[in-house]
Amino acid sequence: MEAPDVDVFFLPYMVPGHYRPMVGIAKLFATRGARASVVAAATDPAALRPLLDWTDLSGRSVQFILLPSSSSSMADLGAVLREPLRRLLREQPPVCLVFDAFFPWAIDVAEEVGVPTFTFHGSSCFTSCCYKMLGLHPPPPQADPVVVPGLPHRVELLRTQLADSTVPFIAAIFSKITESKSRSDGMLVNSFYELEADVWPIGPLSLLSDVAATAARDAGEDAGGSLRWLDGKKPGSVVYICFGSMAQLSGAQLGEIGAALETMECPFIWVTAGGKESRGILITGWAPQNLILGHAAVGAFMTHCGWNSCLEAVAAGVPMVTWPLMAEQFFNEKLVTQVLGAGVGVGSRVWTMNEEERDLIGREDIRRAIARVIDGGEEAAALRRRAAELASSARKAVAEGGSSYENVGCLIDQLRRGEWCKLAAAAGP
Repeated sequence: MEAPDVDVFFLPYMVPGHYRPMVGIAKLFATRGARASVVAAATDPAALRPLLDWTDLSGRSVQFILLPSSSSSMADLGAVLREPLRRLLREQPPVCLVFDAFFPWAIDVAEEVGVPTFTFHGSSCFTSCCYKMLGLHPPPPQADPVVVPGLPHRVELLRTQLADSTVPFIAAIFSKITESKSRSDGMLVNSFYELEADVWPIGPLSLLSDVAATAARDAGEDAGGSLRWLDGKKPGSVVYICFGSMAQLSGAQLGEIGAALETMECPFIWVTAGGKESRGILITGWAPQNLILGHAAVGAFMTHCGWNSCLEAVAAGVPMVTWPLMAEQFFNEKLVTQVLGAGVGVGSRVWTMNEEERDLIGREDIRRAIARVIDGGEEAAALRRRAAELASSARKAVAEGGSSYENVGCLIDQLRRGEWCKLAAAAGP
């Protein structure tokens, strides 16, 4: 095995939806000949160690570098990790540092010591374009719905579906992330060229073989039981429901979802707190989502439209029932429903981080949205065909000679030669 001659450091934001794809990128770089190291605070290793216990067929692995930290608070990490990261980059300078966009302070440290940087953008390129265009051309205050200008497709959002950028802390976050992207040497995105072009699309990461293996190993007793349970269900009959690791729904809203499922009498897997039911399975905590979505029995995915979840559904060929809640999720919903034609919306109308401020979506609206995807009618058949087409494109992208495969090789070669393009970073978090 040829010794790696390209050292790349990866600095993940320690939330599952961020650090899992970042570790996936590190593994991807390692399999292509780079020496990949994941850098994390000493208070974080419990979550990362299982993901990094990995070696590819050529014996390559991902290194783990712990930075001393006196705080486990995400709000404090920027101040706490600056000096340890600065010292690390000076003593062991990598070819480049890949940092999560939610750590915009990292570019200050890297520039100070002369280390090139790439931003990892955990959402879609489409989202960046929407933020960019709305920033350049703010809609009139009275406009509702808001049409995103400058896009090849007509994309409309209710004003309540947009983050209020006049709120000081939201405006500050947007500003810092946008600035760090514009100053970095490039941007890595978990996507693929056939879905979105003009950046370094290197995914879908969920199609890397070791990702599925890690999910299988990490699956708990309930999750393993769900896969066996799926084996006994008809193809395309099961609804998989997951709102990510951070979303909270009110008790009343959970009740409406349960009532809709009861009315439909369709089998389901629902990732939430609780135990098992006779007609469906409730999984507590993290579920092996790639494996569940990849099972032939799953016919629909009700999702909060986090980008990882959207792309995993695309890669698995599963149409979506979209239910965005906050962050960039409403933009992702428009990409899925209005641009890609791979899902239908449940009717979520309000961007908010407070569960009590959300409109209650009734059981009939939920039932109707699920039925449109899974009932076997013409619309459902069209959604399944489109999802299958996207999945085929995703598999080709990561296969040898595919667009993402070639992008990774090209990027590593440019890093090896000390040559890379200054890519324009899109605005928005």
